[in-house]
Amino acid sequence: MSWKIRAIIWAVLLLGAYLAGFFPQYRKASRLESELDALRVQSRMRQVRESVSLAYWEATRMNYGLAQEHADRAFRTAQEVKDDTGDEATRQLMDRLLSSRDETLRLLKAGDGSALSQLQPMMQSAQKAIAY
Repeated sequence: MSWKIRAIIWAVLLLGAYLAGFFPQYRKASRLESELDALRVQSRMRQVRESVSLAYWEATRMNYGLAQEHADRAFRTAQEVKDDTGDEATRQLMDRLLSSRDETLRLLKAGDGSALSQLQPMMQSAQKAIAY
């Protein structure tokens, strides 16, 4: 066997060994990346839940300015989650929360106590749907 054929065989074997080690690592990395994406969405959903809860809490204390800030943060985060997720159930949940955005923020800005009637169902559905 000539040295050229041996060199080609060694090159093919080295390439095969490289690929045999590369593909398992690639699969593992892509699985971990998808898990990380799912955890990021869960974290953002928890931020929505906590912001809605804080808005409700502040509204019950008649701190409508702080309640409006928390509600605005919750709505912005909910919109980001809705835009970033591919899960239809999560999108529907965020749509339900976002459906009362304008009215809730208007009531909080006006310092109207009836904002609680908007915030309470939002808080309850967020508490039920978004796990701790």
